[in-house]
Amino acid sequence: MSYLLSADKKLRGRTRKGDFKMKKTQGLSFVVLALFLVFTIIIVGFGCGSESAESRIGTVDQIEITLTLMPESHSIDASATITWTPARIDTFFFLLHNGLEIYGVGVFGGVATGRLDYGVGESAAAQVSRLTGQETEEPREFGHLRLYGLGVEAEKGRPIELSFAYRGEIYDSVSVPEFSRWQIADETTGLIDPKGAFLTPGTGYYPLHPGTGSLATFKSTIEYPEGWEAVVEGNIVTSKPGRTTFDSVQPLDGSYLVAGPYKLSRLDADGIEIAMYHYPQSASLTGRYLGASASYIKKYNELIGPYAFERFSVVENWFPTGYGMPTYTLLGSQVIRLPFIVGTSLGHEVCHNWWGNGVLVDYESGNWCEGLTVYCADYLYKLEESEEAAKQYRMDALRAYSEYIVRGDDEDMPLRDFRERTTAGTRTIGYGKSMMVFHMVEQRIGSEAFWEALREIYREKQFERTSWKDFFETFERLSGVELGWFLKQWIDRPGAPGFAIGPVQFEGDEDGGLIEFYLEQVQEGNPYKMDIPIRITYTDGSQEDGLLHDVSGKIYHARVLVRAEPTKMEIDPDFRLFRILDQMEAPPTLAGFFATVNPLIILPATTDPLFETYSSLAEAFTRKGGEIIKGEEIGDERLIGRTVLHLGNFEQMKVTRDGATFTLAGATLDGANIAVVNAWRDSEDPSITHLGIWGESPEAIMPLGSKLPHYGKYSYLAFSSGRNIVKGQWPVEDSPLKVRIGG
Repeated sequence: MSYLLSADKKLRGRTRKGDFKMKKTQGLSFVVLALFLVFTIIIVGFGCGSESAESRIGTVDQIEITLTLMPESHSIDASATITWTPARIDTFFFLLHNGLEIYGVGVFGGVATGRLDYGVGESAAAQVSRLTGQETEEPREFGHLRLYGLGVEAEKGRPIELSFAYRGEIYDSVSVPEFSRWQIADETTGLIDPKGAFLTPGTGYYPLHPGTGSLATFKSTIEYPEGWEAVVEGNIVTSKPGRTTFDSVQPLDGSYLVAGPYKLSRLDADGIEIAMYHYPQSASLTGRYLGASASYIKKYNELIGPYAFERFSVVENWFPTGYGMPTYTLLGSQVIRLPFIVGTSLGHEVCHNWWGNGVLVDYESGNWCEGLTVYCADYLYKLEESEEAAKQYRMDALRAYSEYIVRGDDEDMPLRDFRERTTAGTRTIGYGKSMMVFHMVEQRIGSEAFWEALREIYREKQFERTSWKDFFETFERLSGVELGWFLKQWIDRPGAPGFAIGPVQFEGDEDGGLIEFYLEQVQEGNPYKMDIPIRITYTDGSQEDGLLHDVSGKIYHARVLVRAEPTKMEIDPDFRLFRILDQMEAPPTLAGFFATVNPLIILPATTDPLFETYSSLAEAFTRKGGEIIKGEEIGDERLIGRTVLHLGNFEQMKVTRDGATFTLAGATLDGANIAVVNAWRDSEDPSITHLGIWGESPEAIMPLGSKLPHYGKYSYLAFSSGRNIVKGQWPVEDSPLKVRIGG
């Protein structure tokens, strides 16, 4: 066994608490280098051709971490032992947080020859790209990471153990993400604070191998202050006050560590431990969360297959988050108090233990798991509620794509390129479009084959990286329906079809006849191939649904036989196709405002007693861009072509007031500190959304800055002291895909 120590950290035969222990082992060599090679170089000669990253830089199979958290100093003292199988390059490359100092390195099964420092930030990102043969999409994500290389003389293809001891500070303060007007969670690369600790693989709190394909099992022993608890993926091996050991059992692509001054509540659900790590003030929520978690696990056991882990935990976080890791979900304190979370988001995070954490994602071929989790959770709950609720959910997915991508400022991409949500636009693709693709597959191959295919994939691909191709091959085999063209059209190609109906003619009488019309695909690029739903309404009020089969041309000549005299024809009335919505098919919503990066915000007159409050709200909504003007500065020319937020203009709210009583959309608004939000279309250009906000006090107005981004699908809202009391969508009066026939 050989060791490398920096010159000022030579072994002195004693170990302070948290130091890396160096044990003498019979038959092993021991070497101390007086000089640690630390310098910056450029990697050369690593051209890869078709060679995989793993065949060049090796794979990591197991990581064992012992870590002490010291919240008051925002720091850790840790050691990590890594089982690495060397490949062509005789250097172990790893990333570590730039705030951590390595003070000990050991090699078992080989000889350490030196350590190289390849730099931090963009320099590290560039070197990782060369090593893996793949472009680094977000070099800024490496701003806190330093890349090292440990030279090792060892037999190629034979696993060896590498041990590292390191300590230092990790504290990246929490910040609002760039897409702040559609805030989902606050962001940090990792931090340790007296309120709690949040460390991710991307934090670099353990040596992170830059290879993209290898999975590793993790065994983590975490020491923490008295009164704290820690959570890591996997099973609890041992636990006592101040120290817990976890074993992932199954391979992971990284390990997350969360800790804090938690109280711990537990429930046994048919041999699976359900736990909630919560702050004392959240004790009243534990019963609901434990019971709901157990119900969701039972649900997916029956629908998809047996839960693959021994435990599941709901963990409270002190800043806004909504994450799902293997065996637990991390929800912010504000989030867990929202009344709808237990019935929606919690089930979504539980379902991720089947899709994403059970069956793993082959990210290089596209992230399918968000869309499938939405389909098996959020959408399924709406379907169980009613067909109308499911229809509304599909329409909302189409509306979001049309608002953020087609008419908004976000760029489109094929599902093949989706990795994670970074903006509202990427969310509409990776979650909404993906969900609709699974829906269209089920429509094409039938529900029985669809769900049997999902059960087989879960059974056969558990803890394996799985691609879109794997899903489609299974769908094809179990249904007998050829889907190669479907995959290319919906996974490899960006965009969506859009439709327009030409003149409609009916020849016949009360006993039926023939409807004839032209259906045009109006999107840019090549036409899509689809079965298009059509609905006919007859004079007696009855309806008949059918399909226009294999529509594939830019202009399709449709001829439809009907059994009686029709009064109306509708194309895709239930929103079963992923497509571009015409502006008049969906109601105006808050998303129309949040979709633009450069809105115009009009303040009330400076004489308004709430002018300063509205000004603060306007600042919150322009973090990413936009223009703020005072009411007396407005001119009609400044409104042309702009998405506009009107602040403090009561007349635009569609609210009636009778003394202290307000009424919105037929609902009486009860409570103090009333605030109202209303969306409407521009009278000249229906593709442009106007949004109005009015409140009767600062206490009514200021909470809206953080709340409104969660209500993007609604047309109108009312709040009392920041609590939502009314929400809804204005009815759609007509649609260009609904055509009246006859008189």
